Amino acid sequence: MIGVTRECGFLPPLLMYQELLERGYTRSYGGMKRFYRKHFSAPTASLVRPEKPKAYDGGKYPGERVQIDVKYVPKACLYGEKLYQYT
Repeated sequence: MIGVTRECGFLPPLLMYQELLERGYTRSYGGMKRFYRKHFSAPTASLVRPEKPKAYDGGKYPGERVQIDVKYVPKACLYGEKLYQYT
């Protein structure tokens, strides 16, 4: 398929498909278009936009905002009790 592109240049897809059929190509028209899109098209930009970081408002006075983290203490450190660490 790539050899035909080199010989004939870039033809419109339907004419390229007709040329390939004359040379013994057996796959579908959609399969040929997928191949060309994968191998000859320019890479597309991702549609996902990067998130912009939001400004952090720390509060007006100390203690207005508090973050608490809870961790489970593993059994290897204990003797049968379940303990949690609050930070």
